Amino acid sequence: MTFPPSTPTAGGLIDGWTWSADLPTAAGVLLAAVCCAGIGLWWNPPPGGRVRRTAVALLRLAAAAVIALLALGPERRREGDPEPVPLSVLLDVSESISDGDAALALLRRWEEGRPLSVRPFAAALAPPAPLGELNPAYQPDAQASAAGGAAAGKDAPPERALRAGTDRRIDRSQTDPAAAVRAALGEPAVRRAGALVVVTDGRSTVGPAGRLSAAADAAREAGVRLLVVGAGAPDPLGAPRLAALTATRPLGPGEPVEIAARWAFADGAPAPPPRLTATLTDRTDGAVVAAGPATVEPGPPDGAATFAATVVPPAAGPRTYDLTLTARGEPFPEAAGSLTIEVLDGTTRVLLLADRPRHEVRFLQSLLEREPTVDLTAAVGDAPRPPDGEPFDVRILVGEEEPNAPPAAAGGRIVATTTPAGPPPVRPPTEPTVVVPTAAGRRLGLFAAVPPPLFLALPDAPPDPAAAVLATAGGAPLVTLRRTARGARITVAAPQTWRWRGEATAGLGDDGDVHRRFWLAAIRLAAAAPGTTPALRVEPTTIEAGGVATVYAEGTGATAVRVEGPGVTRSLPLAADGSATIGNLPPGRFRVFPVGGQPGGAAGDAVELTVTAPPAEGERTSQDRADLLRAAERSGGRFLALADAAGAPNFLPPPPRTPAAATTERPAEAAWPALLIAGLLCGEWLLRRRGGGV
Repeated sequence: MTFPPSTPTAGGLIDGWTWSADLPTAAGVLLAAVCCAGIGLWWNPPPGGRVRRTAVALLRLAAAAVIALLALGPERRREGDPEPVPLSVLLDVSESISDGDAALALLRRWEEGRPLSVRPFAAALAPPAPLGELNPAYQPDAQASAAGGAAAGKDAPPERALRAGTDRRIDRSQTDPAAAVRAALGEPAVRRAGALVVVTDGRSTVGPAGRLSAAADAAREAGVRLLVVGAGAPDPLGAPRLAALTATRPLGPGEPVEIAARWAFADGAPAPPPRLTATLTDRTDGAVVAAGPATVEPGPPDGAATFAATVVPPAAGPRTYDLTLTARGEPFPEAAGSLTIEVLDGTTRVLLLADRPRHEVRFLQSLLEREPTVDLTAAVGDAPRPPDGEPFDVRILVGEEEPNAPPAAAGGRIVATTTPAGPPPVRPPTEPTVVVPTAAGRRLGLFAAVPPPLFLALPDAPPDPAAAVLATAGGAPLVTLRRTARGARITVAAPQTWRWRGEATAGLGDDGDVHRRFWLAAIRLAAAAPGTTPALRVEPTTIEAGGVATVYAEGTGATAVRVEGPGVTRSLPLAADGSATIGNLPPGRFRVFPVGGQPGGAAGDAVELTVTAPPAEGERTSQDRADLLRAAERSGGRFLALADAAGAPNFLPPPPRTPAAATTERPAEAAWPALLIAGLLCGEWLLRRRGGGV
């Protein structure tokens, strides 16, 4: 049985009474005790007057009631206010921390409002330590170091360990914030609190795998929000470095070439994005051929900056362009690069074959006849074909493909098929079909923009597994590329590209005609020697140990790639889009080869991937603000700069509380009930004696 709910007393305690018997039993025992006391008084009534007899009866009844209550086993439970669980704080004490004193002052201010459990970390997570013991992390004993250096006859090495207590030393020469967070997430107190404070600059000496954002997903899955306090001054520029520099192949002198550059940020894309300026310079005469802002894209995982420009090589032969990236007039050494473009001399011999003069053929013939860099031979309908031995760089076939057509002596073939006869397509003929270029189609220069929609139904044919898709229409492949040992084969699933004629890309004028740009780029690609347009590429070409790169094998028919380097030989299967992700490589230079492919396919040359060692501790003293922001966002927490973090505990949920130790009092085990009963009986004996009854 439980008494009515108790309320806190003035001292903050909670009282509660219980007894083992239920209410009817308690009432029965009490009634029985009173009856026994009454019978005893009736059997042996007290002497004297009415007042004395009443006093004796009350003493007898009180003693009986106390004995009855003790028989029911009452208990009194006293429980104090719950104590708040200390807030877990991970404090970066590595050598790269430049404002550790400010971090300690901040934590001392927090400690005035709520208890803290501060755990220092660098290469590993250390046990909790009082804030007073962490002062040496930021103020090494300079006199001791100097004395040691003098004794050795040289300067003392810098302090690389922190003594936290009498038997704990922390190696400060390396930092792994992600490992520290994962270790803290394994503790029940952190998961119960639902929040974890991390004071760090975000620097990692083990590569991307050690960045704080690498542990953010694990924190979110554990139900723990990260309150990230950024120490150190943020790098406003993010340390960009060149990841890729590509260009389309020119058809001849005076033909525009599209150059695209991409930079990755070593510290992640900064927020807000800086103003970066890219400049292309012709090395021949030092003239600036293109300049403009680089667009910063803060997408995952670390953001990127991109720049695209169109240049026109004035003459045949090799042409080298130097690329630089600057901010506020200061160049970035790791962001510079160069690109050599081989401009073809003369004309490209093209043979156009068609079964009848349809719209596709007429517009294409008209286009190529006006191009000074194309020597066109057209054989349409019943017109005589040139001799089989006559060399052509590119063959374009519009209509039903000839099964025994000879291959091009050099270069390749472009085939534009027709929609096969049969039942009408499910799609109404007047419904437009959206054409979507793929990344490969844009990179190879076939599409500078999204072309207009087509009114067609693609043939129901199985896709070529060895071909790379350059554009789709209605979700089905429209333009594909198949690389062979003699060149490239481009297939257009329906002869409808003439509808693009006259459609210009915004800002490019006549050169932006979608129809012209597509066919000239296709001829350029088909005529190229197999080695001049690599089928295998890797982006980025330089990564940090612990990072990842993506390899693409477009149109080779390869099923896997092989990675070879210092101490590493690894095969990776290619996904459906012909790509594979390479990671977990040690520092060094690696070569990537395509594996498998269709018979007669072009394997292509291997590509190189450079893996650099992560920066050493203290090499960068700025804050990796982009990664800290990403870690807080992924975990559902919040990021604050060290200077703005005075009120950070206000953003956290109330701390859980641990119940205080409870005490239980049992009157039956105490001395005062026995003394009370004895006093009542002694009082009755004295009253009887004074009345002459004893």
